[in-house]
Amino acid sequence: MASLGTKMPMETATDRLAQAAGILPEYTDKMGQVHVTSLETKRRFLSSMGFAAATDEEAAASLAAFEDASWLRHCPPVLVVREKDLPVHVPLFLPPNTAPEIGLRLEEESGPHHDIFLKLESARVLESREIAGETWQKHDVTLPFMPPQGYHRIQVDLAGTLAQMTLIVVPERCYLPAWLDRPEPERVWGIPCQIYALRSHRNWGIGDFTDLSLLVGEAARAGASLIGLNPLCALFPEDPENAGPYCSNNRLFINALYVDVEAVPDYAESVAAQALVASADFQARLAQVRAADWIDYTKVAGLKYPVFEAMFAHFRGQHLDADKGVTGRGRTFEIFCEQGGLALRQFATYQALAGMMVKGGFAPGWREWPQPWRDSHSGAVQALSHDARVQFFMYLQWLAEEQLAAAADAGRQAGLSVGLYPDQTVGVAGDSSETWAQPDLFVHDLFIGAPPDLRRPRGQNWGLAPMLPHVLQETGYQHFRAIVGRNMKHAGALRIDHIMGIMRKFWAPVAVPGEKVVRGAYVAYPFEDLLGILALESQRHACLVLGEDLGTVPQGFRERMAEMGILATRVLYRQCAATGDFLGTSFYPALANVTISNHDQPTLSGWWVGHDLELFEKHGLFLTEEGRNAAFNKRRGERERLVRLLDIEEGWPNGQAFAPRLTEAHLCGDEMPPDLLEASIAFLAKTPSAIVLLQLEDVFGQPEQVNLPGTVREYPNWRRRLPTPLEDMGTHEGFGRITALLRKARPFA
Repeated sequence: MASLGTKMPMETATDRLAQAAGILPEYTDKMGQVHVTSLETKRRFLSSMGFAAATDEEAAASLAAFEDASWLRHCPPVLVVREKDLPVHVPLFLPPNTAPEIGLRLEEESGPHHDIFLKLESARVLESREIAGETWQKHDVTLPFMPPQGYHRIQVDLAGTLAQMTLIVVPERCYLPAWLDRPEPERVWGIPCQIYALRSHRNWGIGDFTDLSLLVGEAARAGASLIGLNPLCALFPEDPENAGPYCSNNRLFINALYVDVEAVPDYAESVAAQALVASADFQARLAQVRAADWIDYTKVAGLKYPVFEAMFAHFRGQHLDADKGVTGRGRTFEIFCEQGGLALRQFATYQALAGMMVKGGFAPGWREWPQPWRDSHSGAVQALSHDARVQFFMYLQWLAEEQLAAAADAGRQAGLSVGLYPDQTVGVAGDSSETWAQPDLFVHDLFIGAPPDLRRPRGQNWGLAPMLPHVLQETGYQHFRAIVGRNMKHAGALRIDHIMGIMRKFWAPVAVPGEKVVRGAYVAYPFEDLLGILALESQRHACLVLGEDLGTVPQGFRERMAEMGILATRVLYRQCAATGDFLGTSFYPALANVTISNHDQPTLSGWWVGHDLELFEKHGLFLTEEGRNAAFNKRRGERERLVRLLDIEEGWPNGQAFAPRLTEAHLCGDEMPPDLLEASIAFLAKTPSAIVLLQLEDVFGQPEQVNLPGTVREYPNWRRRLPTPLEDMGTHEGFGRITALLRKARPFA
């Protein structure tokens, strides 16, 4: 509220257009400081969103055209309603002289259709608008019944003009399994893994789906209920070192490097593939990547793709040959391609085209390609889409899908009560097959990131292309629906990375040279609609939803998550009171998953010895020398407060309090107390939270964290391998000791 005597700034047409486009006027950071979106930023964003707004006069014209367009289509493109919201109100935008009775057809997703006739005299008029000299009216018409949950279509016949909209009926909340949805819920535990980091005696220098099946078995025997997975999204075969799973090529498809080559039937049938693998040169390179502690993606891809190609040549000749007759295996592949539809063919076409462009001297990303290859609908692209190389990439997706399904089935057979728990990313790389296939859905010169805060004072550029909120609505949320459904397909639970992104995302332009801090603004998304779709897909797939709600969280957001049955995320390091003291078990919510750390945070040993702070210093992530010194000084106090918490909670598995046993070397971070991990896990196991996650990196004492936010190639993100092979995990003393602790504290499986 303005103080007396303060004149409130007048709202301009640019402000109103920005509001209509979803650009928020301000946001409050974690320190309570308000950041106002500048006029320059609004105009920059509006231009990127396709609105002319260089002046206030241009903005006024753009706003009028935008609002007129929504009326001229006669009904909204999509309407999301909750089952309890009876009756269903459908807004219709009608010109003068509309017939007094309107015909409406409701086509249910499952097939039935209903013809309804509505009398306008019984409909309320909500507002009027002048368009091209005529007075239009917005009518509120009521459907006589509520269709079942699902994606339905409404057609409105206006004297020969057919208006269409999508009607989505959604449940009140996401799926909760019986063990969690009761007054005294069970509590479980699981193991999150970076699948590429899994080490085995048989894999080809990168974790694969057979390794995942092995891990599933070990975890189930130890009493776990779920296995967390990094995003499995397809990456960039022509640029293997572009390996970040959270900045992917396509969220609807799978990274083919996770395919276990030797488990494919075509490998066993292909003499050429086996001969290639048996060669002395191949075996020498294979031994090298197996022994490495860090993944060399270029070398791994150099091993796998030639063998993939030999397998595909055999498969195509033996199973898809029209003269010989398509075999049963060949027909299974054809059905997979038919079901994959346009999205699969576009993705495979892009992969083939990227290879062709790189060989021609162009960059692997489509924005640098010559026309007509930038246009996914051009005649040249359509001609290429039936090439054998396109079929090869569809074949790889088929193999990946079959092996992922087998790993999920292995979890069910082993007795995991939840199963696989994959991660859904907040966005996709700007130069990706996803943005190439649907360019109108994305902004192409801004990125998604995070504003500066105490932990990341420079802010973060995630290199992800934002989806346009109004285009997402115009398409009936089809792409969002597809992404959620894809990620839930083989899952018992789904983690939504940066779940606040379904409410708002932080957009920013590419930094100018010398600019140290990421600057931008938040853009709002249709939150309640997206929540409803998430709940619908969750119920359909019987899939728990867990949200990563760390960072700058809007007021009331976490409460809405809880109402929707979405589990929150709590990380031990970040659970602090205003005094700096770590919070006790009673402060942890029941509807949550809890962990010591995650892929963006230091491991327990790395945190204790300050390895993360050393990395921050090495890579210039502190803004000032004062900030650097404060962080190092603060860490000693944090160590002491964590020990004090564990002593207060009496979580020590060996019955001995920590404080009397700590040495100066412990407090200075020169070495970690030997039973700190057990005590920390015992503490988390005592919380009322539904799920505890045990990181294998902590079990094996690795100080290196998976990812260092704020870096791209400066730190070896997404490349560190686990030190212990899966074949040895069952006999690993630390794994056995800590899983026994969890099994005792949380026996339900």
